[in-house]
Amino acid sequence: MILLVDPGMIDAIVRFLAEPWVAPVLLTVGILGVLVEVKAFTHGLAGALGILALAVFFGSHFLVGAAGGLELALLAAGVVLVVIEGVAFPGMGAFGLIGGLAILGSIFLSLAGHPATPGSYSQAAGILGTTLVAVMVSAWALARTLPGSSRLRRSGVMLGEATSREAGYISAPTRDDLLGAGGVALTDLRPAGAAEVAGERLDVVADGKFISAGTRITVVRSDGYRHVVQPEE
Repeated sequence: MILLVDPGMIDAIVRFLAEPWVAPVLLTVGILGVLVEVKAFTHGLAGALGILALAVFFGSHFLVGAAGGLELALLAAGVVLVVIEGVAFPGMGAFGLIGGLAILGSIFLSLAGHPATPGSYSQAAGILGTTLVAVMVSAWALARTLPGSSRLRRSGVMLGEATSREAGYISAPTRDDLLGAGGVALTDLRPAGAAEVAGERLDVVADGKFISAGTRITVVRSDGYRHVVQPEE
């Protein structure tokens, strides 16, 4: 069985998706989906929805001629920079900031269309501003409602309980056997470093004082992986 699709219908759908009032919806869903995936880890559900919405936005604008090679190149560069920020240099901010600006630039130019006019630039700025406001309001609302959703907790999409120390979760077993044990600092403790205690090489932290390598030390507190030491008296 061969299903024939009217080209005119496809063209109408593409043009509908590229309408100025549809763009904020697609962009809000796209940006919000990616943000939720990064912050809450929903097993790919939110991320897939976000990427799909962004793909529909850029795809429709590309097909109607509003987006071209420059916009797609900016989008690709922005995504690569954001990935580099998250994987190779987390916390630096520079790659993520530049990547985010490149993505916003690609969106703005796609909204302005070809050829761009002062009026289309104003319209693009308005749509992008509306989208950013919608993303911030939606993110605030989701941050208040999603953690308390029992349905999402039961489905495993959201973590139901915090893995806090008070609830009995620890990163490593407490080494009570090390309390009071003596050893020697293998490196300078400024305040962190390495020491040999009871025949073991441990990562330790000096209790408020600089301790030079070779100094005899005593473990005064052992808290999971954190072993606090003082110089022997």
